[in-house]
Amino acid sequence: MNRLSRFIIICLCIASLIVSGCARLRSTSIPPLTISASATPTSVATTPIELPTTTAVVANTDTTIQPVDSSPLFPGLDLILQADFPDAPAQARLYRLIDPPAWTLEEVNQISAGFMTHGQIYREKVPATKGEIFLAIEDTAQLYLPSSPRSLTYYAYTPALFPNTQCTPPCLNAKTVAEIEARLQVLKLLNFPYQIRQSEHRPWLIQFFQTLEGAPVLTDAEGGAQLEVQALNDGQLYWVSAHLTSFETLGSYPLVTARQAWQSLLTGDGKAGVVFREFREHPEPARRLHRRYNTGENQNFFGYAQVYEPIGGGDPLILLNQYPLTGNTQGLAQAAAGGRLIQAWGQVSGVKPSFQLTLDSWQVSVSPDQVVEGVIEQDGIGFHLATPEHKFALPTAIERDFLNIPVTVRGVVLEEAKTFLEWYLIQSGPLERVRAGGPGLRPLKLDGQQQPSAELPEHLEGAIGIPQVIVHAYSDGSSQVEVQFKFEAQGQSVAPVVRLDGVGIQGIEAYHNLPVRLWGRLVDGQSAPPLVNVERFEPLYPELSIEAWLGLIETVTLNDQQAWLITTPEDEQFVIESSIGVAQMERLPGPPGDPWIVEGVQIPGRMFGGYPVISDLQWFSGVGRNDLEDYLPHSARPRLVQEPGAAGARRTAVIEMIELVYLTPAALGERPSSNSKADLTQPIWRFRGRFVDGAYFEILIQALSPNYLSPP
Repeated sequence: MNRLSRFIIICLCIASLIVSGCARLRSTSIPPLTISASATPTSVATTPIELPTTTAVVANTDTTIQPVDSSPLFPGLDLILQADFPDAPAQARLYRLIDPPAWTLEEVNQISAGFMTHGQIYREKVPATKGEIFLAIEDTAQLYLPSSPRSLTYYAYTPALFPNTQCTPPCLNAKTVAEIEARLQVLKLLNFPYQIRQSEHRPWLIQFFQTLEGAPVLTDAEGGAQLEVQALNDGQLYWVSAHLTSFETLGSYPLVTARQAWQSLLTGDGKAGVVFREFREHPEPARRLHRRYNTGENQNFFGYAQVYEPIGGGDPLILLNQYPLTGNTQGLAQAAAGGRLIQAWGQVSGVKPSFQLTLDSWQVSVSPDQVVEGVIEQDGIGFHLATPEHKFALPTAIERDFLNIPVTVRGVVLEEAKTFLEWYLIQSGPLERVRAGGPGLRPLKLDGQQQPSAELPEHLEGAIGIPQVIVHAYSDGSSQVEVQFKFEAQGQSVAPVVRLDGVGIQGIEAYHNLPVRLWGRLVDGQSAPPLVNVERFEPLYPELSIEAWLGLIETVTLNDQQAWLITTPEDEQFVIESSIGVAQMERLPGPPGDPWIVEGVQIPGRMFGGYPVISDLQWFSGVGRNDLEDYLPHSARPRLVQEPGAAGARRTAVIEMIELVYLTPAALGERPSSNSKADLTQPIWRFRGRFVDGAYFEILIQALSPNYLSPP
């Protein structure tokens, strides 16, 4: 995934919206779906079903009677194999995703009728490039249907609290699953071959996996399926999510066996790409708390607004943090269309669930939206969010279930007598619910003609690259620092990365994300990434530092290539390095007229088309800012990764199942690229299981013959 894709993903995450609703439509002959109480799950006769036990499986701690393996790819990890190697075909097809057509109003009417007895259908006002987005709402139930990508999400909640209740597994019996399945088929949402499973690490979800050649397709970064369903303890349908895609075949290619993939993992021979993923959400689902507002009081609101036009005419519906808006909303619809954070003043009125927010005034927020991870604590003064660096005062009481546990808080930081975090959403658990590692998957090379990969030299003499510092913070309070070094690409499509160690790296944290020269010796070329013992280093540009630029972006043609040009308030202009040759205004994650903050470095003497170049690292919205006087670049801070256990401790991973699956690019958090071979859905050997502490993990190993994989 290139840097342009990465910063767009980051910005999209920051600007992500939580959609919501209100009121009414028509009667229907299809009653709303209600499912019965829980009982022990068994197989559904019409489709394959796997409902694994959700009781934590603890590996036999007497490892003397079990073979314990290890891999140079994952130092500190003990592997216990408790699964048989499955048979597999000698060959399998590759597939490419095909975008299905946009939703039609007829389809929207039919699907919404299956979820709601009465409701109102709206069409969201969005830029034409995003396709039509529909919303059907009834009281606190909502059905959201974006056309690009073609998908739907249904959920029911109150404006104040998402219950997200966890059933006590086993959650659903075979009759209940069959009822859900039948209704989804009536709604034509299961028009593909599929398997039914209960999620391993999110046992409150029933998953309908689309299959290709009998193998399930993994569609998102959390081990998701094409269609997923959640029910509450009382049997009411709470949440449905569907990602509707089609595939075209691109020919058949030879596979390695599961046993060969396992041996490749243990030896670390690099014949196939490998990804390790740990799922942190088990055994409890994330809970969401939306800010409660007292009715009748003048209050301050922050959040994102959505604008919907009712089908058949009428006044538009504007929502802010789940509240329908009335009062002074002039111009708000235009501001909301750009995904801008809104600050509003007004009063909440009505009775749950029919709340509404009457605005006295509003503005585009002059303070940026922030996502802060920490622990909420209570003392004699009130509530505050504690992070390793700060304590943020929280202006309202917090429900007990969210105290003294890791949480992720979204809101705006206001500097007053003490630092307030005007929050609008709290979610239990860390923002990063899936932790990934390993060398990664290798690009496909389908002609089977391989070029030998360039080997790292045994001695590095002034090698140029970028050090990246990662701090692993463990639950017992200990920490461990990891330093990776990304070599200067020098014409290569993928720059090699190594891990640094030795006394020579002392002080290198001050040059996180800055270019340095490195002297050292390769001591372990088989590990991933390879290990280099550093003798010494020196900054390539001693006076260089990570900076931030605020400005407007425009697309220009320079040296016969398109690029993005940023113009600052001081009328300085710079070319954005990652955009050269791929700049398109529609790829910006927000309106072209909005200001952006670009973080990066300006290498002395680096020019393009007569303009100095910013080697960009991260992008953030600059809406509401006139300058960067108090701004601290995020890119200058080492990455902090929360880990379970203690620093230096070994973990035991028990592999309970091996299966052949298909993996889409989205399953690794990647966006489609201009390289068609990078966007293929490919067969993968999936080794999945649990740590002895109950956390779920999977190891993904490319199943395609190494002849069709690019060199590492």
